[in-house]
Amino acid sequence: MKKKKILFVINSIQRGGAEKILQYLLKGIDRELFEIYLFLLFARPNEKGLIPEDVTFSSSTSKGNYLSILIKLVRFIIQTNPDLIFSLLWGANILSAFAALLTNHKLFAGEYTIPSVCMKQYSFPFLRKKILGSAYRTANKIIACSETSKKDISNFFGIQAENIVMIKNGIDVQNIKGLSNENVGVPYNDYFISVGRLEKEKNFAGMIENIYNLRTETGINFPLVIVGEGSLHKELEEKAAALKIRIYMPGFLSNPYPFIKKAKIFLLTSSFESLPLNILEAMVCGTPVIAEDCPGGINEVIENNKTGIIIPKNNPKAFSESVKRLLNDDSFRRLITENAYSAVTRNFSLPAMIEKYNNLLNEQVPK
Repeated sequence: MKKKKILFVINSIQRGGAEKILQYLLKGIDRELFEIYLFLLFARPNEKGLIPEDVTFSSSTSKGNYLSILIKLVRFIIQTNPDLIFSLLWGANILSAFAALLTNHKLFAGEYTIPSVCMKQYSFPFLRKKILGSAYRTANKIIACSETSKKDISNFFGIQAENIVMIKNGIDVQNIKGLSNENVGVPYNDYFISVGRLEKEKNFAGMIENIYNLRTETGINFPLVIVGEGSLHKELEEKAAALKIRIYMPGFLSNPYPFIKKAKIFLLTSSFESLPLNILEAMVCGTPVIAEDCPGGINEVIENNKTGIIIPKNNPKAFSESVKRLLNDDSFRRLITENAYSAVTRNFSLPAMIEKYNNLLNEQVPK
């Protein structure tokens, strides 16, 4: 049987949630059915080690020069002649839409945000919406990772719901558990933790303020560890210093799981989240989660007071009460962590996600 060729296109395969999902797909897609190719718009150092040896890949060195990147992508498509182009993230989705039209290829586009909210974080949101919406209307299918994201894509861009396929994110539970047992140096015994890009949409400034209010009201004086990179590193350090909050930001870590496992509580204060992998990873590590409610799939991941705690946005009192309950009520903390682990293994398993992608690609790609 002739294998179907799938070309994945993405900015990079390091750092974020969509990038991690693609890493899983590159390893897990059925090689009996598919031949896998990869094109990276903006290659980062050491990415080659994340790409399976049987994946043929190419990358661009023309960072910021989108015309040059498009030309190189078109050449790679002509060279490999895939049965399907599968792009992930906005930049890759737009360029892949152009390339698919130019080369007459089928396109799937992965959208892993809540676009109606996310778009507001950027300049010229109306123009961005027009360009991205046009790209999505040329795609044969759009892949969303949560029901909330699927509805938002349909409403925001005016795309028929039947053209959008929802496949929930999955994570490698056993691998994460194993990595979480590695011995690493954590500078504190008791601390809060969060993981994410140091950018405005993650609202780490609000997280620092919550911790300051917690200390003022209760005397609980735990430091904060934030794993991730971004443009707000210095600003967040300065804010923490002004409020006398101890903070440790080690940057990007290839293995953040020992840090997560040893933390007292995992915190999330994002402005929006489609379906956050970092919450699922905290659940696997046995660390209870407090998440501020926000547009997106938080409620598709956490069942409030059963697998984690969801609190209202900008509510320091609710934050303080939730922290105190998790720290002081051992039976509640144990219930949360046990339920959370069971929920992840039941609802967000990696094999189930891979099987759904295999089935989708096998059904939709021409024979």
